Amino acid sequence: MGIMAEVKCGKCGKSYAGTKSRCPYCGTRRGKRGGHGAESNSTAKLLVGIVILLLLVVAVVVLVVSGAKANKSNEVNTQDKTNAGVNAGEDISTVPGTNPAPAGTQTQTPAEETKPAKPVVTNLQILWAVDHSPREGGITMALGETQPVEASYDVEPKDADLTPVWASDDESVFTVLQSGKLTAVGTGSAYLTLTVGDKTATWQIIVYD
Repeated sequence: MGIMAEVKCGKCGKSYAGTKSRCPYCGTRRGKRGGHGAESNSTAKLLVGIVILLLLVVAVVVLVVSGAKANKSNEVNTQDKTNAGVNAGEDISTVPGTNPAPAGTQTQTPAEETKPAKPVVTNLQILWAVDHSPREGGITMALGETQPVEASYDVEPKDADLTPVWASDDESVFTVLQSGKLTAVGTGSAYLTLTVGDKTATWQIIVYD
């Protein structure tokens, strides 16, 4: 075998040195089936390889894009489920991707405090404590005399804590203690006032010498 590869003539079928451009036997110019056959095969293989590489690149790109779309779709579905759970009053601790507050830290709206009903006073009267009589119009007292009086009234609710308040409009005629004790200190006329809640009652006190 020689150093230079031989080629086969496509017309006469005889082999000759690859350095020649024509067949020395029949004079036919060497064609693609002659000495360039190996180069043609190499070119074809190269093209096939390039095509396969391009197909692989396209396949990888398609897989990457499909994966990104799938992830985005999952995120949207999770968000929709979270919103739906919250809107429907669902416990968000069961929805993936949510961070519920730790137990015991949920803020509760305090119930509005119910204000106690204002006491209602009726049938307010001043009574003479000696015989528990109302003494319509008032009483007369001698100078220096002391007499007890008391308050009579109804109230709702019955357990309301109300304190009767006594007052004299002229303490130069008589004075009154908050216990209901009257003392005649000067002659004349003055008025005794009893206040319980938002109701008042009055008596005229006449002091004579």
